[in-house]
Amino acid sequence: MISTVGDACGNIALTWWILDVTGSPGSVSTVLASAMVVQTMVTPLLGPLGDRFSRRRLILGSDLLRGLMMAGLAMLALSEAFSIPAVIAVYIPFAIGSALFNSNQMSIVPELVQADVLQRAVRMSESLQAIGRVFGGIVAGLLVTWVGVGSAFVVDAVSFALAALATAAILERWRSGEATESGRSSSEATFFRQLRGGFHVIHRVPILFWLCVAITFFNLVLNPMFVLIPTYAKLTKGMPAWFLGGLESSMGAGIVLGAVAVGALEQWLKKVSSVVIGLLLLGGGIALLPHAPGVIAPMGAMFCVGIGAAWTNIPISSRVSVAVPDNFRSRVNSIISFLSDGTAPIGVAAAGVLVATIGVTASMTSLGALVLLLVPVLFLIHGFADFFRRTPADLVGYFLTTYPEAFGATGATIGPGPERVGRKDDFQK
Repeated sequence: MISTVGDACGNIALTWWILDVTGSPGSVSTVLASAMVVQTMVTPLLGPLGDRFSRRRLILGSDLLRGLMMAGLAMLALSEAFSIPAVIAVYIPFAIGSALFNSNQMSIVPELVQADVLQRAVRMSESLQAIGRVFGGIVAGLLVTWVGVGSAFVVDAVSFALAALATAAILERWRSGEATESGRSSSEATFFRQLRGGFHVIHRVPILFWLCVAITFFNLVLNPMFVLIPTYAKLTKGMPAWFLGGLESSMGAGIVLGAVAVGALEQWLKKVSSVVIGLLLLGGGIALLPHAPGVIAPMGAMFCVGIGAAWTNIPISSRVSVAVPDNFRSRVNSIISFLSDGTAPIGVAAAGVLVATIGVTASMTSLGALVLLLVPVLFLIHGFADFFRRTPADLVGYFLTTYPEAFGATGATIGPGPERVGRKDDFQK
């Protein structure tokens, strides 16, 4: 939650700083797209690390790296030494740290809690992060408006240091898939074998493969919002930074409500997944945002976007995390991130082109409407309804038992302890 407060400060400060100095959405696209290209490329390469080494230590390293890079941005801003090449040079290592963190953040959760409470744990995690976004948006808006962007970068750097302390306090549990000292000598061959194994799993598990394809298209449509929302706040609405912070906080508040309500929603829904309802809210909120008058109405639209994001992300994250065996989890999650976020640089780069050709309002309306049009595609995925009707507790080891051929002859771990290790024939027996 602490680092999420910092993330809001850093993200708002970065986009506002670039727009303030250059006045160009294209410059924002250049910086963000450059970092996203690198992050997308390294994400699948970092995934196998979490299946062989301590996920806690990898997350700790990512916190320290990102804290140092954010301190570098703070120094540039405080010394008024803005240049796009310098910002990119600092922001790319930050993106690599984010790739390392993202590969392991969801993989570590099933190590820490039992399967029957996993969705509650994911819901609590999403809620805490959303609360961080609420406070982060407020803090960032106030700092950037009345103190300066440099102060917001400093807050972000400090938040990573505090997050590193919290990460260091996690009690580790031994995992059967974790590398031993004697096993690290052949690490290079094992690394690439595990990486290929992760791609093999996704290719051989149909629900996982087609879910990745669908998410890829949704992300391609949604990623321009990284540029469009700050541009809408500063250039279209002509508002100060506190308005952008308010939009961020409103989305965070929506995620909190969505996380609290998703359990009751899934119990109430019988034939339609909450993922579908979430995407409809998300697309509708984005389409209406640029047409909302005043200050309160746009924040209401972002509140709906937040609810939709929670109702989409929580069911997917909690179910996929337990359905994948433990010693495949990090690499599979990282490859899913690679496949789903691989279009992020394209989407962000396209934002500048969209603004230049059809404007901010038409761009946001069109993208929101396109999300709504893509929702029916989910019903074409074989097994989609059945998979999301099951609870996370029912899905423990689901992919291994349903598609054993996807995991080959290697052992797969359902849980973190050695007593839960098994081969394909063990589970068939």
